[in-house]
Amino acid sequence: MGWCKRKPPVIGRARKWICAGLILLGLGAAAIIYAFDPARTWFYPPCMFHALTGLKCAGCGGLRAIHKLLHGEFADALRYNALVVISLPFALLAVARAALLHTAHAQPRQGVPIPLVWLLGGTVLAFGVLRNLPLHQLP
Repeated sequence: MGWCKRKPPVIGRARKWICAGLILLGLGAAAIIYAFDPARTWFYPPCMFHALTGLKCAGCGGLRAIHKLLHGEFADALRYNALVVISLPFALLAVARAALLHTAHAQPRQGVPIPLVWLLGGTVLAFGVLRNLPLHQLP
């Protein structure tokens, strides 16, 4: 009997709309980064760490790397920011997994494992330090 079927919860529908909106937002951001080269366009914000210290932070060159990736220039993307290039597929998989879990009404795990937080933080810190060392001047 049709009248006794339970309606899906409103929260489930809202999650699907939020996921769809986030996907459209991500595609729009990718389209902007594809169309406007961050190395030549004025509206991308500058890195405050680089402006204050003259050093490259772990994220410096990330937008330029994504721009090059979207244009199929993998080697140039690695030169701009290898950490972003290497971690981007993992980040996209994590976001897709989280979106699928939320739309399937599964209970997401609570929080991120502490060892993973330390690993990611240490990796970002080490990359930020290593990219500023003058390794090209060593004998």
